[in-house]
Amino acid sequence: MMRFAWPAVLILSVLLPTVGHGGEAAVRETTLEIPTYALGPEDTNPPLWKPHVYPYTMQTRISKNRVPKKYRAVILENDFIRVIILPDLGGRIYAAHDKTNGDFDFIYHNHVIKPGLVALRGAWLSGGIEWNFPTRGHTTNTFSPVQYKILKGKDGSVTCVVGTIEWVRRMKWAVSTTIWPNRSDFRNRVLLFNPTLTHNNGYFWANAAVHAWSDTRVTFPPTDYTYFGARRDPQSWPRSKGPRS
Repeated sequence: MMRFAWPAVLILSVLLPTVGHGGEAAVRETTLEIPTYALGPEDTNPPLWKPHVYPYTMQTRISKNRVPKKYRAVILENDFIRVIILPDLGGRIYAAHDKTNGDFDFIYHNHVIKPGLVALRGAWLSGGIEWNFPTRGHTTNTFSPVQYKILKGKDGSVTCVVGTIEWVRRMKWAVSTTIWPNRSDFRNRVLLFNPTLTHNNGYFWANAAVHAWSDTRVTFPPTDYTYFGARRDPQSWPRSKGPRS
C-alpha cells in the first residue's frame, strides 16, 4: 500500500507594502448575481472514450442566452484587499481587489460567466485563479460545486478552504486561502492526498489570470521553466536559447 499527502505553498502578494496598520480581517458568506451563459443538461451518455473524464458526465451544452444567476461566494477582506471565492465554480478565486487603489482588480476576473469548451468535461471559465488536480488539463471539477469551510486563526487571520474528491483517480485535493489583519497579500496552501490502496499519479497546477497592461511585469524565479505543463521540452529562463523543438 502506498499513500501520499504533501503540502505545497503558493504565495501571491500585491505590489503594496506587505505590513501596515489596519483593522481586523473579516470573512463572510453571501451570494453574487452574475450574468451567465448557463449550461444545458449534462450529457447522460457516459464518456467511456475519455478515460480522464469517466465516470463524470460531459458539460458541452452551453446556452446562447445570458441570464442572471446566483452563486455562493466567500469574501475574505481586510483594510487592504478583498478576495472573492466561488465554491460553485470549482472553488476558484473569482476576483481580488486592491482597496487602497480604488478596488483595482489585481487578479483579472470576468464580469460575465461565459464558459468555453476547453476543460476535460467541456465547460471552462477564464479569469481568476483556478485549481486543477490530478490530471493534466482543466480539471473535472472546474465548473462544478466543491465543498468549502471557513476557519479563523488565533492570529486574527481568516481562511477559506475549498476542495473535493476527484472520482477518476479517487484522490482528494484542498486549497486554503488566508488573509491577515495588517497585510496586503493572501496565501494559498495546497494539500493533495491519495486515500487509495495503490500508487497513484497526480498532477497539480494553478491557472491564474492578470491584466496585460503595457507595464505588466511577471517575475518567474526558476532557472528553467516547462512549456505547457510538459516536462519533455524545458525552456531556458529568463532568456530563450531558441525556438521550441
